[in-house]
Amino acid sequence: MKAINALIVEDEVLIAETIKYYLNEKGHHVVGVAISCDEAVENIKKHKPDIVILDVRLYGDKSGIEVAKFLQSSTTGIPYIIVFAQFGNKFIDQTVSAGASGYLNKPIKKEKLWSTVELAVGKKILNTEADKYIDVKVSKGIQRIYLNKILYIKSDHVYVEIVCKDSKHYCRSRLTNILNMIKHSNFIRCHRSYIVNAGKIQKFSFNTVSVGHQIIPVSTKYKSSLIQFLQGQTRTKSSKEM
Repeated sequence: MKAINALIVEDEVLIAETIKYYLNEKGHHVVGVAISCDEAVENIKKHKPDIVILDVRLYGDKSGIEVAKFLQSSTTGIPYIIVFAQFGNKFIDQTVSAGASGYLNKPIKKEKLWSTVELAVGKKILNTEADKYIDVKVSKGIQRIYLNKILYIKSDHVYVEIVCKDSKHYCRSRLTNILNMIKHSNFIRCHRSYIVNAGKIQKFSFNTVSVGHQIIPVSTKYKSSLIQFLQGQTRTKSSKEM
């Protein structure tokens, strides 16, 4: 997973610094530290972090739950994790109702912090990707194709074949033009005639990948970028299983 930009909302300096240290150790970035509800809201608007790590008890009259409600009411969809000094039914109920993506208890363990943060951000990415699509011109008009349905894309002279799990679509275009339309890291050129949805790869060998029932060639020119992506996916999956 790429580096995550996190906002820490915590009024205990030592704990905030510990969280920051752990996140930096993992290669993530802390865009700010807030100690109150108002300061947190100001930082959220300014930095638009990937995730907010939020203590329930904050300096001032407003609690972390108020920050959570602000995040839930905003259109940013920023996930957040709530931190407790101790668990109680009241706090757990508030966390659930506030829509938290996870929770941590003190003292914070770095492995638990890493996995909870990365899982929350990863879930947001997956949910966002499910809504992404491209509109392509086909023989009968414009066809809307959702990216998470695409297995691979094949160039056939002046036409492109977009292969989904249950359908195929043909349009007159260059493979490069389709890749530029998609603008998504999961879609990787693996051959001069193929773009593959790397998230759908089931098997990878020396010079081919398997997607669905199709064996797709991998050329030397594009092999290194494909391997790099798959290694990154493996690391992310391992962190989620921690």
